[in-house]
Amino acid sequence: FPWLLAWLSARRSVAALLLPVIVLWVTTQATYMFFLGVEAAGGLSSTGAILLRFNPVLYLSSFAWGIAAALLLRHRAAWIEAHPWVANHGAGLLAVASVIVIAGGLYAVPSSPSLMALHVGTDHCLFAPLFAIAIVALAVDRSSLARMLSWAPLVALGEASYAVYILQAPAWTAFQWLVGPRLAL
Repeated sequence: FPWLLAWLSARRSVAALLLPVIVLWVTTQATYMFFLGVEAAGGLSSTGAILLRFNPVLYLSSFAWGIAAALLLRHRAAWIEAHPWVANHGAGLLAVASVIVIAGGLYAVPSSPSLMALHVGTDHCLFAPLFAIAIVALAVDRSSLARMLSWAPLVALGEASYAVYILQAPAWTAFQWLVGPRLAL
């Protein structure tokens, strides 16, 4: 989504940057919750459900959160340097708090996927704002947590796991298309 990067880069204030990202996130979450309701009512075929889960437009908000996080880091670097307590203590605590809230949400939402008749899914950018906060916090963190997570074997493991994750759906689809008919899948 290079046009999204160009458009968000033109924003000069934090509010002007975050407002469209928040609106986009709320819009994609509402759209996804609507389609989850349609799916729960039996209104989507299995192909429709797959297209829903892997629709790149509905993932646009997660890209927007990542772009906003990078732009905030770039534009606020001087402020972070002028406030060393942020990098030495506050960022690590913020990252840990974000991860705890994400873990709590992942635990709570699947146990009650219909909240007030709204169908909620944790598999579709629901926690993107919290992940953006955690990533920004870890990017400026200078504590022992940051040093531990920067250990080369952990970085290599993270890169490999992302490569496997990003390729799983296309690989499975290609397998089903090429080999599936021969195996009666």
